Formats: sequence, C-alpha cells, structure tokens
Amino acid sequence: MKKRTAVSVILAATMMVSTGIPAMGAEFTSGEQAEASAEFTDQSEEEQTTGFSENAEEVPVAQSYEDDDEDNENAVPERISIVKEPKRSNVWYRLEDYPDEGLDFWGMCFEITYTNGEKSQVEIDWESNAYVARDEYYNVYDICLLDKSGQRVTGEVKPGDYECVIRYKDIQSNSIPIQVLHPDQATELKQDISNPCTTEVKVIGDKAVVKFIPQYDTPCRITSPDDVSINVSDADFNNDTSEKFEKGKTYYIWTYNTSLKKVNFKLEYESEITSVKLIKEPETKYVYEGTARNYEMYLRGGKIEVTYANGTTQVLPTDYWCRTKTGKELIAKCDYEGDYDDWWYDPIPVGTYNVYFTIKDTEQKICVKNVEVKPLTSMPTINGSGTVTVDNTGRYEAWFRLKTGSSKSYVIEALKEGNAWLDVYTYDPETKSMEGCSGNESGETFKLDADTVYYIKLESTTSEKVTYKVTAQGTLQTTVKMTNCSISMPTKYTYKGTAVVPKVKVTYKGKELVRNKDYTISCKSNTKIGTASVTITGKGNYTGTVKKTYQITLGTPAVTSVKTSGKDAVKLTWKKTAGTTKYLVYRYDGTTWKKAGATASTTFTDRKLKKGMTYKYKVRAVCQNNGKNVYSSYSVVKSVKR
Repeated sequence: MKKRTAVSVILAATMMVSTGIPAMGAEFTSGEQAEASAEFTDQSEEEQTTGFSENAEEVPVAQSYEDDDEDNENAVPERISIVKEPKRSNVWYRLEDYPDEGLDFWGMCFEITYTNGEKSQVEIDWESNAYVARDEYYNVYDICLLDKSGQRVTGEVKPGDYECVIRYKDIQSNSIPIQVLHPDQATELKQDISNPCTTEVKVIGDKAVVKFIPQYDTPCRITSPDDVSINVSDADFNNDTSEKFEKGKTYYIWTYNTSLKKVNFKLEYESEITSVKLIKEPETKYVYEGTARNYEMYLRGGKIEVTYANGTTQVLPTDYWCRTKTGKELIAKCDYEGDYDDWWYDPIPVGTYNVYFTIKDTEQKICVKNVEVKPLTSMPTINGSGTVTVDNTGRYEAWFRLKTGSSKSYVIEALKEGNAWLDVYTYDPETKSMEGCSGNESGETFKLDADTVYYIKLESTTSEKVTYKVTAQGTLQTTVKMTNCSISMPTKYTYKGTAVVPKVKVTYKGKELVRNKDYTISCKSNTKIGTASVTITGKGNYTGTVKKTYQITLGTPAVTSVKTSGKDAVKLTWKKTAGTTKYLVYRYDGTTWKKAGATASTTFTDRKLKKGMTYKYKVRAVCQNNGKNVYSSYSVVKSVKR
C-alpha cells in the first residue's frame, strides 16, 4: 500500500545564511539558527525523534493532538528514495524574493519504505521552508545539503554545485543535484546607443537574469515586452529603483517570479527629440468653462508624432496627460494669460484660443488653433428627466447639465458605460470653477436639491459619445432605520475554502430591500472556521447599521469506500473537507467504539482485524482555531465484514 501525505514542518532550521545572505529551504535570519543547524547531527536519538535540540528554538509542530501521540511501532523507516525533484533545483545567488529567503524544496517528494513493507510519500509543500520534516508516524527526517566533498553545508551557501539528500538516523536517500548560480554567470544585456536592443534569456528556477554594465553615460530604460515585473540590483545586491545607471558599474536585472520559460529584456538609450508634428487634428476642439484649467487643455481624438535622433518615432494621443518613451511629460496649455500668479490654475474665460502641446524640458511643441471655451449654458441639458447624448471633450470626460425640479431624488445612468462613476458639481461664478458636491455609481439614486443646476461628469471613458438618462423619483421619502427592518439569515455555514458571505434578507413592512441599493453588507472573520460577523448598513432612504454573527463550521467527511484489504485489513476512503488538518477514524467491533487511528490523508487502512467479524467505521475532521482543536460531526457509519 502507498500513502501520500503533506509534510508537517518542524520550524527548527538546520541551515542558515549569515549576514542576511539567502540559504536553502527556510527563513535563515539569525546566527542562533546557524548554531542549531551545525549541532543538529550531534543530537541524540531521542532528540531527533522529537525534532528539537538544546540549541534550536522550540516551536510546536504545525498540528498537535493530545490523544494522537502514539507512534506506530511497526512503522520503522528502512529505505528512503527521492522520487521528485523540487521545483527550484537551480537558483540565483542573492537574488531571492526577500532578503531572508533562500532555496526551498517546494515540490520535492520522497518515499519511505518501512520494515513492515508499507510505503508512504512525503511531499514538501510551499509552506515547508524548513530542513526537517515528519511523516504521518511522526518520524523525523533531515533534509541535507552537501558540497562536492560530501560534507554538509552549515554556513553561507555560496555559488556552486551541491547535492541534496534525505537522512533518517543512519539511513540516507539517493541524491539530487542543486545548483546555485552567481549573477555574473548570466547573459549580458545587449546595448546600442542608437537603437533599442532586446535580449532573450531562459528562465532558471523562477527567475530570468541578465547582467548589465552600461557603456555610455546617456540615460536609458529597461523594460520587458513580456509584461513581467523587473528588479534591479547593484553589484553588492542592493535593490536599485532609481533607474539611473552609471557607466562602467555592474547591475543585475531580473524578474521577480515568473512561470514563463523565456523572458525578453529591452534596453533603450535616451535619444534627443528632434521634432514633433500633428499627424491627426483633434476631433473635439472645445471644452466648457470651468471644466478645464490652463494646464489641462487636452482634446479628444488627436495624435502627435515624436521623432528621435536615432530615427525612431512615437505617437502620443492628445486626449490626456501622457509621457514620451524617455519619460518626458506632454503638457497641453492654452495661450490665455490670466491674473493668477500660478498660470497652471488660471481659469479660462469663454473665448477662442490656441492650445500648445509641449514636450516638457524641451523646445518641441505643436499648436492646435481655434479651440473654444464654451459657456455653460451651451452644455447639453436635461430638465428633470430625459436623455441626452454628449461628446467626450478630452481628458476622457463627458459632461452634461441637469436642472432639477421639485424632486430631490434622481436615478442617473450613463448608458452602455457599465458601473461607471459619476461626479456631481455646482459652478462657482466667483472662482469660475466647478465645486464638487457628491458622486455615485451610474444607475444609482442621487440625492439632490430641488430647483438647482448641477453639472455631471463621467470620468475615464474612451467612448467618443456618451448617452445619459435621468429619471426623477419624486420627493425624498422619510428615512427608515435599519433597526426597524426585519433581517433574517442562516446562522450556520459549512467552510469550503473561501470567504463565507451570509445570505441576508432585509424587509420593511413586507417589502424586500435590494442589496447595494437599499443596504450594503460587510463581513469580518469570514475566511476561516469559527465565529464570523456581518454588518448590514442602510443606504439611500435607509440609515443605521445592524450587526449579526454566524458560525462557519468544519465540513463532515463523506466516506466513499470501506472495503477489505489484504489478509487482515480494511481500507477507508473519504472526500476531502476544506480547512481540515487531520482526520480521526473510529471503529466499532460490536462492543465499543474505539479510535482506530488518525491521518492527514483521505485514506486509512485499519490492520490486524479478525476474519469473519463485522466492523463499523465513522470519520470526523479536525482543525485548529486559536490554538484549540475544532471537530466536525461524525460521518455516516459504514460497515464491512472481514
């Protein structure tokens, strides 16, 4: 019979890296851990069995059960074999995700053959950043890194070739190769002062790495067309985010964590901008007074071509603030000279102007003539209720004017724009600017003053035109407190591995309220087994909050199979329940119920049973919450005759 179990980790690291240098497998951050690592092999048999030494920090096993400490005396390891290599058997020296992490053995699997002929497998999961592991019988296994001479590595893991083995007392497994690469071994980044260069490299481990020694003093940018995150480290492995590279110095450019097999790095030296030209006139050449300042006169639909000294070109839109590929801003400023000291914030009066699109810190600019600033009275208007279609005027904005009537409640929609956000403004004639007063999602109810003029803006739209619909809802209703509403919901839910959101039903005087329109809900402690809470908050005509609690319980195992096995055994199989750390198996022999055993797997074999006897079995799941065991209900009883 073959079993597989996820490793239970003893957080007692047997290796470390001094001065913050990453080592293999676990978090190695202190010299004390290094001492514990060096003395691990000198532990007594008793110490190795328990997984603790005098010099190691004593940390409890991941899951501990008071009634499950008995070892299977027949489950004595006889042979160990590594059957699957870790996902990262090749890693880059000092280029780890965090300074205190090094090599781990995630994905490695080793098989144990016991003296009774039984076999089981232990797989190192992604949380097992430790050098000690247990099987289901709590036998302790030492994961060792050996150098070329076969000596165990107990200090800094330097670049080179190593072997990994699994040890149990005097038993040792086969070895697998582990390689630590220095970034100096990486491919050098191609570079050309005149043209962009792309360098393709293979991913080793989970990282793609290139070495970069700038040959020129000219500023440059490094990007990746593969849409991966790029990190920069200097020769001393300090993270560098300035993007300022000094000529002749060594840098390492690397990806953070990628599943790609190959990654492309693009290097482009900054080239002088030689010219800009308007290749497409803006489709919208007006804005409304108060909606745009002098520094933000962007216009929808235009295109500007930028030409660089190296012969390359770039097209920039006139719609919104943007940058050239060398990071310089495109500024849209009209030629109105106002009275404010800071022209950036100068409101522009109604009139016709020239707008200059300028590349900041250069003399390069183009002019768009005859741009209008229109009076607000010309803005498309809805009186109380109705529809209107308006232009996107630039900056990805579409404005319309709403004149309210006697109603104080309106449903405002930007049709075909999804759950877009709408901002509501009034106009201040003294400052000649818009004053923000509220906002809400498209399709929601807006509470507005009666007989008032409002200006409503949709942000971040790429549509050329936007259609609005406004529906007056009558006079504002008297508000209702949530405490006066009837709220019902189930109080018990089974945990399924994801956040548990209760099914809340809210009614008032027989009318069911609509979630996210009349009320919202928010949950706490709903991602794990135990007691969770939900807060129901009124919205619109409903005010106040109501808090309720509910229980998230461990699911009951569903036994799928109970059948005889071998000469004297019965094998049980059940479905996995989310959040479970261990399953307890109970047997009834016709007289009493007794615990037959415990396992982290979804199978269990009960041995040394009498022939001709009928046995009954039931299973319950166990997890831990705040350091205490939490049990599920018992499964349905299943019977089998030997």
